[in-house]
Amino acid sequence: MSSFINGNDDVFLFKIIDTKYAQEFLHHGKLAFSCAKNYSELSKQGKPGQGDDEEGLFGRIKKDDTRLKHLESYYGENLLKGTYVKDSNYVDLRLTHVSFMPIYCLFSLKVNDFTKNIKDPKPGINPATITIPQEYFKDFRNSANKKSLILIDHGKEFIHRLTDKIVENGYNPIWSDVNYIERNKTFLYPPDYHPNELFCKDKSRFQDQKELRVIIKNKSLEKDKGNLMFINIGDLSDIAQQIDELPNDDLAIKAQVILSKATNT
Repeated sequence: MSSFINGNDDVFLFKIIDTKYAQEFLHHGKLAFSCAKNYSELSKQGKPGQGDDEEGLFGRIKKDDTRLKHLESYYGENLLKGTYVKDSNYVDLRLTHVSFMPIYCLFSLKVNDFTKNIKDPKPGINPATITIPQEYFKDFRNSANKKSLILIDHGKEFIHRLTDKIVENGYNPIWSDVNYIERNKTFLYPPDYHPNELFCKDKSRFQDQKELRVIIKNKSLEKDKGNLMFINIGDLSDIAQQIDELPNDDLAIKAQVILSKATNT
């Protein structure tokens, strides 16, 4: 397995998907958007690596916190309250409309994650090794559905194509790396932070991940079948490749990286 990467691309993307959908991804660019509601349900089904019971949280406060009444008044029926599973004295806070915003997730490695190991980097083509730690695969190996790994060599081009298609369909995309934060038992994001809570995950549980997401602000999946939506962005076989079986160990990919200058990017 090898890849050819432009150092100016600054991101190498990969995704783990059901094998039966891999060819649709590669040759038609069929991408399935899910939502925080679905990811929370996956966690409840015993799939912690594929879901997160804290998806979409914008706050957690004590049930007797005086701020709760204000939040109920401010957000009205849009406010979702749930009991914190580790301490019933606390309430988890979400917003309905944020919980159903479409999300598309990929894992990402910055070019600097692997070019820093290039010996004597020079302008032009440099041999490099991209290593994907096995921690990314462990929660998918025991899935009922066979999984494949999709490698996207040209991350910027993928992002460009998907962004164009989202905008063409009349939607507003927001891209961001996921922030891995140390969540205290009590926290509360201000109203002007929404929907950025979708870019936050607990550091203690997901610190081994590096995830990139795009969300669509002006679309709700609440009434869509399975709370899913699909966007086709066309053939991706020119920038992506498939590995049929998930590796049991770290995956080392030999790469040819084009650098514009003789320093690590």
